[in-house]
Amino acid sequence: MRILVIADAEAWHTKRYIVELRKQGHVAFLLSIQTSELVNCQLPLGRYGAAVSYMSHVKKLKAVIDEFRPDVVNAHFASAYGVMAARCRRRFGSCGAIWALTVWGSDILVSPAKSYLHRRRVQYALESADMILADSSYLSDKTAELTETPIEVILWGVERRYVADDAQLAHKAKLVCCVAQSRPLKLFAPRPHRELYANETLLHSIAPMLKSGEATLTVNSTGNLFDALMALAEGLGVRDTVSVYEPCNRDDYIDLLRGQDIYLSAATSDSSPVSLIEAMALGVFSVSAAHAGLGDLVLDDNAYYSQYDEALGIEALDVVKRILELSEGESKGVLFKSRDVVLQKAVYEENIRETVALFERSSSQVKNV
Repeated sequence: MRILVIADAEAWHTKRYIVELRKQGHVAFLLSIQTSELVNCQLPLGRYGAAVSYMSHVKKLKAVIDEFRPDVVNAHFASAYGVMAARCRRRFGSCGAIWALTVWGSDILVSPAKSYLHRRRVQYALESADMILADSSYLSDKTAELTETPIEVILWGVERRYVADDAQLAHKAKLVCCVAQSRPLKLFAPRPHRELYANETLLHSIAPMLKSGEATLTVNSTGNLFDALMALAEGLGVRDTVSVYEPCNRDDYIDLLRGQDIYLSAATSDSSPVSLIEAMALGVFSVSAAHAGLGDLVLDDNAYYSQYDEALGIEALDVVKRILELSEGESKGVLFKSRDVVLQKAVYEENIRETVALFERSSSQVKNV
């Protein structure tokens, strides 16, 4: 298929999507204001910033549509590139292309609540599209509150080559059961340091375990609240137990995650996060603040992030201690069930094929009308 993707070229989701589409034999044309070696059409950032630029490049987008003649126009993020694409809606129809809008989360869960104008901007994009793609049932339900446009749920997922086999999971279960007698527990919190992810709340919760030497914590270096987290760690007397990793390539990140014992997230809003899917795939125990947005991934007995009250906030320390109390057999059960959820719902290559198959069916219906 000829797929015109309009998205943030610097975003990891976009890069991975373009690479996989091309790997599967499709002609994926990327148009973006942001820069990347994958971009086919680079739009300049206007003097008034991205928000205005999304509206000012409509003429250029129309010219690209006329020249590229896509089967599908797939814009990502409703309140930004979705609005740009919506302005060209008639041009899509003239070349027989379907218009698919992929929502990412905060464009639906956060932006519409900012003001009436923000809400109408998002609705304008949603109502213009032929179809909408969401990565969780929760995000789909929230999107449906804003529009009657058909919505499909397809998770992003993790690449099949990274999914742990049975022997690796069994080894991991045994390792975590014995860890208290051999070394500090390795805790891993990879979410960016922004208000949404509440990493300071997380640090407060696990600080006693860090201070006693029972555990270490690894975090990433990105986000505007990183310095605040480091200052908090210093104030709590646990800075020496907190390690920081810099952004790295995909394989290096997966190797880093694979070596951890427990993944932690205190996000205040979520929708099938890829970082959680990766942890589940690799056999890393997962502790996350309970959200309806995790519903496609969490079974009652496959992990421990669903077993405490969201209203009380994240009590990560208590949940971590419950994991350490599991027998080796119970640990294997948790890890196997988590991994199997990934295999059933969240293998990336399979989900991209499912996405393209959806495009093909819709495109065929349009051309047969």
